[in-house]
Amino acid sequence: MTEAWEEHCGRRTALYRLEVRRAADGRLVTAGQGRVFRQGEEGDGARPQEDRPRGEVR
Repeated sequence: MTEAWEEHCGRRTALYRLEVRRAADGRLVTAGQGRVFRQGEEGDGARPQEDRPRGEVR
């Protein structure tokens, strides 16, 4: 089972978190995160610019 969510860190920065768990018992297999930097104002057609993902394996 995989779950991902976004946390806003600022006006143009967002942090995405990801968890992967075993379906059988819910045990955490891996977790990671990555930052996204948006260019321009929201709604002006600017596309997100992704930073190099940072993650950790537990």
